[in-house]
Parts: sequence; C-alpha cells; structure tokens
Amino acid sequence: MMSKTSLLLGSAVACWAAAASLPAAAQSQPGARADAQPGTNTVEEVIVTAQKRSESAQSVPVSITAFSGETLARQGVNNVDSLAVVTPGLTFGRVGPGAGTPFLRGVGSNITSPGAEAGVSTYVDNVYIGSQYASIFSFNNIAAIEVDKGPQGTLFGRNATGGVIQITTKDPSHDRHGEVRLGYGNYNTVEANFYATTGITDTLAADLAVFYHDQQDGWGTNLATGADVFTNRNLAIRSKWLWQPSDTTKATFIVDYSKDHQDVGTARNIPEGALPWRAPGPGGNPGPYLSHYVGFYNVDLDRPAFSDSRQYGASLKLWHDFGGVEAVSITAYHKAEVHGPVDSDATPLDYKALDTNPWTETFSQEVQLLSPSTSDSRLKWIVGAFYYRDKATDNPITFLGYGYSTLAPIDIFAYQTTTSFSAFGQATYRVTDDTRLTVGLRDTADYRETQGTQILETAVPVILNRTTQPGSTLPSARTARFSQPTWKLSVDHNFAPRAMGYLSYSRGFKAGVFNTVTLNSAPVEPETIDAVEAGVKTDWLDGRLRVNLAAYYYNYKNLQVQQFVNGFYTLANAAKAEIKGVDFEITALPVTGLTLQLTGTLLDPTYKDFPGGPGYVPVPIGTVNPSGGMGGYRLVPTDLSGKQLIYASKTTVNFSAQYKWPTTMGDFSAFAVAQYRSEYFFDPQNGARQPAYTMVNASLTWTAPSKVWDVRVWGNNLTDQHVYATIARSTGPDQATPQAPRMFGASVGMKF
Repeated sequence: MMSKTSLLLGSAVACWAAAASLPAAAQSQPGARADAQPGTNTVEEVIVTAQKRSESAQSVPVSITAFSGETLARQGVNNVDSLAVVTPGLTFGRVGPGAGTPFLRGVGSNITSPGAEAGVSTYVDNVYIGSQYASIFSFNNIAAIEVDKGPQGTLFGRNATGGVIQITTKDPSHDRHGEVRLGYGNYNTVEANFYATTGITDTLAADLAVFYHDQQDGWGTNLATGADVFTNRNLAIRSKWLWQPSDTTKATFIVDYSKDHQDVGTARNIPEGALPWRAPGPGGNPGPYLSHYVGFYNVDLDRPAFSDSRQYGASLKLWHDFGGVEAVSITAYHKAEVHGPVDSDATPLDYKALDTNPWTETFSQEVQLLSPSTSDSRLKWIVGAFYYRDKATDNPITFLGYGYSTLAPIDIFAYQTTTSFSAFGQATYRVTDDTRLTVGLRDTADYRETQGTQILETAVPVILNRTTQPGSTLPSARTARFSQPTWKLSVDHNFAPRAMGYLSYSRGFKAGVFNTVTLNSAPVEPETIDAVEAGVKTDWLDGRLRVNLAAYYYNYKNLQVQQFVNGFYTLANAAKAEIKGVDFEITALPVTGLTLQLTGTLLDPTYKDFPGGPGYVPVPIGTVNPSGGMGGYRLVPTDLSGKQLIYASKTTVNFSAQYKWPTTMGDFSAFAVAQYRSEYFFDPQNGARQPAYTMVNASLTWTAPSKVWDVRVWGNNLTDQHVYATIARSTGPDQATPQAPRMFGASVGMKF
C-alpha cells in the first residue's frame, strides 16, 4: 500500500504541475460559471461557507464535498448516517445509546462518555453540536450540506481535527409557498414532510418544517422475547424567523425540537465468526449459555435495548454591516436527553446490563468581525472569539445483573463540565490577480471538571466511591486544563480562469477528556494533527466537466481511543499515526440531462507507534477467563504499531449517474449511486472487521407538467449488504449492531 500511496501522492504533484503549465489555448476551456443561466448544461455550483463567507466550493482552497438539498433528496440521504454513503472518506459509527461517531479520512473519535466530543465537528445553521448524543438526527428543510475535509482548527476550531460537517437549512421567504410529501416503505414505514414559509410583515418572514418517520416493523427479532428489534421512529420540528429591517441589518432566530427512538447502537448481537464465550452462572460456575450467532439482524437478549432521545434548542444570529466592517453574533442553547438501556453481555442471561441516562446542556456565543463582502480590497480578513459551556452527565448510569454486583444495582452519578474560550483570526491577501496567501491562527483554552459518586442501591444505600483529588479525604471535583494554538497557512493560485491549485499546512487540536464511568481516573491527553494538503480544482468544456484532486499527509499524535473491558468503557491514548491519501472528484455532463460522477478516497491510515495498546488474546472455551466466564478474550498490552486506523477504509469509490428528460406527460429524473468500500476495522488490533462491500441506492422521480405534483420511488442498499454500525470488542463476547438492510418505498409530493 505504501508504494501505491506514494504513486498517488506523486500523481497529485504531477496534476499541480500540469495545471501550472496549461497553454493559453487550454486556459480558455474551464468555464463552470457561478452566473450560468438556469437550464444551461453546466455542473451544479454549490455555495459553501468553509471560510465563514458564502463562496463557490470551486473557489475555496479546501477539499469539500458539497450537496444541495435537492441533490440529497434524489440520493436518498435523509439523516446523518446516510450521508456517509455519498461522501467518500466519511464513516458513521454507532457506539452507544443515541451516540454517533463520525470519522473522516480516518480521523475521528469513538469516545461516547458524557462530555466527550467528536473529532469531526457538526454545525447546524452555524451552531456547533458538541454532544455525541446530539449528533444523530434526520434532515428536513435542507438547503445544502458541505463536508469540509482536513483539520479546520482556525475558523471552526472546536475539536475539528478531522473536518467539519456543515448543515444549512432554508431561509424563510416573503413569498408564501410550501411543500407536503407523504411516503410509505417496507418494514411498514410511514414518512411525512411538511414545509411552509410566508411573510409576516414587510421586514419579517418565518417558516415551519416538520419531519415524521415511523418504521413500525423491525429488521429482526429478539429471540428471547419474540419482540421486533431495530425499529425506529422520529419527529423533528424546526422554525426559522428572519427579520431584515434594512440592507445592512439581519437577524435570524431558530427554534428546533426532535425526539427519536431506535435500537441501532444499543441492541447488540454476537457477530458471525466471533470467538465463543460462556457466561458464568450466579454462583460463579460456568453458566448454561454459550454465546453464538443468531442472525445478522436478530438478537437474543433478556432485557430491552434501545435509545430514546429528545433534543431542543434555540439560536439567534445577528448581522450588521457598519460600512467598513461586518459584525456577526451567534448565540445558541441546546439540550439533549437520552434514556438507553443496554444488555451489555449480549445474551439472554441476567449477567450484565446498563441503564444509561445521559444528557447534555450547552450554551455557546460566537462573535465575528469581517471585512466587507462587497469590497474589492486585496485583503479579506476575519477575527472573532468563541465561548462554549457544556455540562454533561449520566444521571445515573446503573449497572445491573449479578456480573456487576450480586447484592444490588450500582448507580454512578457523574458529571463533566467543559468551559472553553478561544480567539481566532484569518486573513487572505491577494498577492497578484491570480495568487492568494492565507494565514490563520486560533488559541483555545479548555477547562474540564468532573465529579461523581458510586452508590450500591441496597435498602440503605452505600457509597462505594467518590471522585476525589489526590490526597483529599473529602469529595471534590477533579479538574484539568488543556490549551493549544492551531493554525493554517495556505497559498492558492488560478492557473486559468477556472483552474485553481492550492497548498496548505494546518494543525488541529482535540482537548483531553475524563471518563465519567471510571471514577478517579486521569483524563486522556489532548490529540493533535498536522496536515499538509495539495490540490487542484478545475472546470472544463464550458462547465460540462469538473476534475478536482487533493493529496494529503497527516501526522496524528496522542489519538484518543475507547475500549470495552469487562463490561466497562475505558479511555486511552495511542501514541502516533500517519495518514496518507488522495481524494478525487470527476463530474461530467456528456449530453443534455445526463450527469456522471466518479469520486473516491484512497488512504494509507496506519498506527505508526502504538505500544501497550488494547490487545485481545483468545481464551479457549474450556478455560476460565480472568474477566469472567469461560472462553472469550483476555486483555493484554500489545504493540499495535503498523495496524490500520479504526473506521478507515483504504479504498472508497463512488460512481453515480443521473438522467433527466422532459416529456409531454411531465419530467422524469432517474438517479443511481454505487459505493464500494474496502474492509475496515472497529478496534485498533484490527480483530473486529467489516468486510468490503458495494452498496447501491437509486430513485426515479416523475414531476407533473404543472410542477405541483411529483411521485418518487426509491431504494437504498439495493444489493442488501450486511454492514455493521459497530462491533465492540470485549473480554467477553464480541458485540455488534447492524446498519439498515435493503429499504425501498414511494412518496408523493405536492407544492403549494
């Protein structure tokens, strides 16, 4: 793989050199124009905000995958999980109740302890969603989504070591209009979308978006109870109010609410081929149950396992143009509450189970000062400050079953508070008409505080443990401070009117964090990533052909990892990793109405130095496991240097085709996308494996001549691939939870 990656990196350099040497005749060819007239046969332009300004994705010196809301609807992308199907290099894991773990180009975090944050930051309408428990949600009212790849440590900063997912919803309009869509799919799934917007006064407009989804039949069965598993239902409501009293002042107020019930991440089974394990009985002798595979979508659990989550929040964005400077203020509040029982032995025995009740409450305030967007000055700049306050807790997490305690359940009441301050600035100077130099810097200080109590819930509760400072006899909070500057240096140059090359060096930083389950443990150390990236973005043939390429090298230190030991999650640092890769995007419009796209990511993601990592050594089924039961694994420190990073495929390739054709009966649009992913792993030892697969999504839409009605039929995972959302390697049995099987359905939409 090393030689292959070296060849690909060399190809990127060669592409840069080729662009630099374009003859004058060739330079007249690129021409995907942002001002192209509607109906012209050009590649779609998507406006992004990767630099806190609205710009064409093709003009930003950052590797970006961007989609309009209409494109996402055609591709069957209606939630965060499914975004990975159309974004090469992006993977979404599901580690715990309601918790999503995004990874981008091999960078991310699988830590779901309350207070922990993702390594790929998610923003919705400019608001940072810090909690892992708030990162899984359905889409409605989407204007655009962009995935900004690589560390975004200057303008976004907050733990954006892997990149940023930015979700932008539609702005309300004074023109009264709306849309209703009703759908039905397999597994007795009902879905409804509603959107309406109108003017309230001459300066005030508002909208309302509602999304409802109810999959009533499960993908599988709980053999112990006969109940369906892997059902899901959710409701999301969002309203945006836009007040614009003049051309120089704008205020946007947003409120949102959502509730979700699903089993993915909590209902777990034994994956096929897992090492056998026999749970101990209540008296300590070998129990009657031997773990075994019961089907990809079936489970065999004595307790219910699901997650019920509720989220709500509000934000206010103020913008004013003072003439020589633009000012922006973004104030946001968000709360997420989850109840998630987990059968943590994944068997029908009452051996070990958890009842988790995490919640997070977040307040953030960002202020920005920007150079005027309409200015033709050679210098564009932005300075700002960001304040973040988050309190997260398990209130409580309860340990059930005789494997944890033969006397009574154990409750842990613990919280982790994060207070963060940062200041940032970035400037881009146009050295010549075609060359720009960008310099950015951010300084962040994070303060963590954690405190907890462990209680044995007997008739008279007994305090087993409290968080204490070393040498203290009284309970007191443990605290830690993490501070690190991050930066970005880049140069970009237009070799032709629509051919841009760039070279950048940036640093990302992710603060350390406490494990709230294991009281009195030290926090894991911060992780850092230094990234070098070179790329080209080109449009050809009057906008009918787009070729983008990026090559990158990451030096990744102190990786934060989560492991599952004897029914408990523990946290640790890996020493060092290296990631080398190439992203490519080729979009072509060979004939009117037909769009072809080939995109992909080729990676070499490797732990370069990981001594003492979590190694799981098989225990013969007839041998007593020191962690409990017979068989399974025992955990021993192992040198994992040279292993592949978790959630990172070495090869991901997407091919999509869309064809639109008008008829006297109305307009038709057919779309299909196929994604190939090579194998990837869920643990640093590379023992828990997702085999390679190819997934296909497709849709066909008919729009009536009046443009009022449309009918869409769709199918996702048409090849019915077996894909895991996660596999948790444990000292007992491996535990897995699946992603969706083949799903299909139809919907009817009406505009008004």
